[in-house]
Amino acid sequence: MYPLIHSFIQLTRLDRYGAMFSETEYAIFDTFPTTSGRDTHLNGRVAAALTANAPTLLTSGPEIDKIDILAALVRPESKLLTPTLGLHVPLVAKPGKSDAVKNFLISALSLVEKEPQTLQWFAYQKSETEFGIFDTFTTESGRQAHLNGKVAAALVQNADELLGQPLDIQEADILAVKVIV
Repeated sequence: MYPLIHSFIQLTRLDRYGAMFSETEYAIFDTFPTTSGRDTHLNGRVAAALTANAPTLLTSGPEIDKIDILAALVRPESKLLTPTLGLHVPLVAKPGKSDAVKNFLISALSLVEKEPQTLQWFAYQKSETEFGIFDTFTTESGRQAHLNGKVAAALVQNADELLGQPLDIQEADILAVKVIV
């Protein structure tokens, strides 16, 4: 985990999530409707302020990654409910297994849609072999239901075959949210 991960994800809406993984580990996950919108934000005031204040606020400079969404769920009630808990699961595919990991994540959406307590869920691809899941919840029972659900079970069952690194499920407190549904 890094002191700060600032991720920019391309999607059809604008969403923003600020997460705390520990007292010294934070992340910002932003979604944008277009690549140009993402690039404008990266070259804008917020990114400049983050970079300018990094020496005072962070132990090292922010790591800014551009990530592409493979599948997403943002429930309509997201506009009314504020998630306070989250999960981030970075995944690294074994050599030759990138397509299988990508297909697994895309197909997992249909399972997540059946989990009413999962408020938002994003499966993403960061590079040829790097993938991940970021999701949010309003209650701990919702987060635990997801962790005990079918996606998690399938991921654990297929981890040895698909993944080049052990599963690293990171719990987060969601500090700030802006969702436009």
